[in-house]
Amino acid sequence: MLWWTALALASPVADLAPTAGEVRLAVERLEGRLIDAEALGEAVGRVHNRWVELSGKPGTRVACDSPAAELAGRSALFGGPWRDAVQLARVELSTVERAAAAPSAAPLLDERDRERIAALTAQVGAQERAVLEASSWHATHLGSLVARCKPVLAAAPGIARTEVLASGETPGPVAVALLAGARVCADEREVRGPTVLVVDSGAACYGACGCGAEPLDPAAVLGEE
Repeated sequence: MLWWTALALASPVADLAPTAGEVRLAVERLEGRLIDAEALGEAVGRVHNRWVELSGKPGTRVACDSPAAELAGRSALFGGPWRDAVQLARVELSTVERAAAAPSAAPLLDERDRERIAALTAQVGAQERAVLEASSWHATHLGSLVARCKPVLAAAPGIARTEVLASGETPGPVAVALLAGARVCADEREVRGPTVLVVDSGAACYGACGCGAEPLDPAAVLGEE
């Protein structure tokens, strides 16, 4: 679980002679960064798709009291953390690349390691392109609406996934926002708003841990219970 109250860019792999084991640990951290980025990107994408459904044709003037205006605010709410998450993934990838090329580690990495790193490199690139495209789309279609209406965010349900889960299958990581005053238990940790977080289990509940967690939908905004 990652939440956006502060972001540290430092990496534990700072040795001049990293081992193959340290490279693999850095790869695992990179995979975690990408899970967060992909969950936040899903939230932004679902918000943008729903906004198009509600607002109609491009260029249509949207009223400030319409549901579409609230979605424009949600786009900005999740867009910033998504950009941060992609930046963190890029930093972690740079660490992986440097460590993997070090003479102390390179000869000890096998083909699976190299294939794993290549696949993650492609995923980071895809996320960088996606966040740039989404940022441009937001600026073109929603920027003036946010500036004109200054939407105030309130508790709102997420945008449900259409996929049907198999028996025993978990929903997977979900990005949600907590408003000031909100308190939830997510991934066995208590979190208080305001913040945006990725819930690895895809489920949470209001209050202290020990409550019954329920599935969350992407881009949900959670208020006080």
